[in-house]
Amino acid sequence: MSRQGQADEAYWAQSHRAEGRSASAKIPFLMCCNKEILYHGFLCFSSIAVTVTQATVLNFFIIAFFREYNHSIATYFWFLADLFIVCFIAISFTTAYRYIHLRRKLEDSRLYTEPQIQQKIQRSIYKHVMWLSPRHCGTLPFSFITWFVYSSVLVAKLCLILSSGIPTELVQSNMKNNTSASINDMHDPIHGLDSNLLKVAVGLSALVFIIMLQAHHNHDPDSPHSGYIAGVCHNIAVEVFDSVTLLSLLFVQDRKGNFIEIWNYFKHGIIVLSSINLILPTLTLYGLSLSGFGRHLNRVIHIKVLSQLLQLFVINIPFLGVRIYLWAWMKYDLSLFVVKNLCYIFMLMHSLYPGMVYVLTGKPCGHLVPFSNDKKKSIEVVDGGANEANSPTSSNEIELVPMQLQSPATSEQPRNLNRVSKQAYESGDESTP
Repeated sequence: MSRQGQADEAYWAQSHRAEGRSASAKIPFLMCCNKEILYHGFLCFSSIAVTVTQATVLNFFIIAFFREYNHSIATYFWFLADLFIVCFIAISFTTAYRYIHLRRKLEDSRLYTEPQIQQKIQRSIYKHVMWLSPRHCGTLPFSFITWFVYSSVLVAKLCLILSSGIPTELVQSNMKNNTSASINDMHDPIHGLDSNLLKVAVGLSALVFIIMLQAHHNHDPDSPHSGYIAGVCHNIAVEVFDSVTLLSLLFVQDRKGNFIEIWNYFKHGIIVLSSINLILPTLTLYGLSLSGFGRHLNRVIHIKVLSQLLQLFVINIPFLGVRIYLWAWMKYDLSLFVVKNLCYIFMLMHSLYPGMVYVLTGKPCGHLVPFSNDKKKSIEVVDGGANEANSPTSSNEIELVPMQLQSPATSEQPRNLNRVSKQAYESGDESTP
């Protein structure tokens, strides 16, 4: 029996060692299956896939049209520019993952204050880019740098496509009365690409922006910061679709044949306005980077006001003017985006007033509301909240009081009314708060 027991013990010991070796061999696999890594990896792969698809379609348009020119070889260098964009996207998403992972790790440890966490994160992010300043570039500088590079290359391709004969080829192909040498006459795979595919390719920029923005913030779904990020995604997507719709006037023939007149009189204006609208999200991402992606929006009020002014006077009002002119004088079909422009003009004017008041006066909008002498006497500002219960103001008068900034001494810990003080505990009077 003793020999049998020793044999059983040796068997189980050997099996435990084998299980330990198998578990240690699975550790790298488990590390790769971390849900956070998989999530950011999926977002990065999706962004790169959409960018490569868009770049490939636009490059095919350029290469097919310029193939018989002497400098046709130079058109293939657009793929090199797309490679740089992919590298920027990979760096930006990797930096965002490191930032989110490090912040969560430091917050869960509960050993560091918010300034210490920001200092450690900035030291980790900016150690390889010493020429960038955390004060001027914010939390994640590669976010707006990546979008600026991406949108600049996209605008360059669109300017080359729309300033060449490609729009005329697309219009003639759609009308099916092309009599000259064109893309369809050349027996190329490119002959299947039409104006609709060009519009979809440009519209993919909205998807790239949404994926990039969602990968760079780490807020709870129910937090106000997450709602702000979702609102930014919706606004930028609608602006990109608005630009694509306006650009389509240059390569889509309408029923009344106004393509030539639009091309002659509005070509440069439409290209410039749409290009600005595609690059403008760089300013939005820059403001988000300075605010910690929604954590400190009070730091970027000036940038937010500037972005709203540009969207109002450079984007929506000119877009509305072009569409109204084409409808009134050229009998062009009225686009539904006219209603979008009107809605955004109203919303921007409504939201600009508080920001402009703060920029011009340095005070929130509520401080400029005039009060009568009776209301001024009834308002009592209390430091620390000790005499708050003795204030003679009624509930209706309190709603008219502008928001007051709390002092550092009172904003650290809220008063807990259910907590029994030490003196009350010693005297036995538990009714004292």
